[in-house]
Amino acid sequence: MNQPTSADRPALSLNRKSGADIAGGLAVPPDGDGASTMGATLERARQIAEAHPRYAASLVAFSDYELTDNIHDLVLGMKAFPGAVHAVVLRSQPPEELLAAQGLSVTHIASGEAPGAVARALFSSVTKDRPGARPVPQKSAARPNAAFKTSRTKTAMT
Repeated sequence: MNQPTSADRPALSLNRKSGADIAGGLAVPPDGDGASTMGATLERARQIAEAHPRYAASLVAFSDYELTDNIHDLVLGMKAFPGAVHAVVLRSQPPEELLAAQGLSVTHIASGEAPGAVARALFSSVTKDRPGARPVPQKSAARPNAAFKTSRTKTAMT
């Protein structure tokens, strides 16, 4: 998560042609060992977003948020991201500072949630600004995103 791997993908358009590349970015990389830090990954996502200023950036950060990062610094980094940020908290209770942060969307997906809860969180984040998009019903506690207006969205996966 905090080191480059073979599963890293550049920013790409969300369309039918990008499906295979997106799927490759969702695989567990053979050269990735995982980590309990998010800061370096957040910084890389910010760099990718800033390198593509013509597009609306959207960051969806999946984690249990039981990280070695200082939560205050992590929240500040998320708030500094140049686009919408959706923190998806897996299993653990969301940290209070994350829940209290203005401008961040937070979804908690507890153990035992209905199948598809993670997919619904991701899908609602990456499609919310598309013309004709309708909110995806969430079965877990969620706060609405701070909206940004654009018709072109790119997603980066690191």
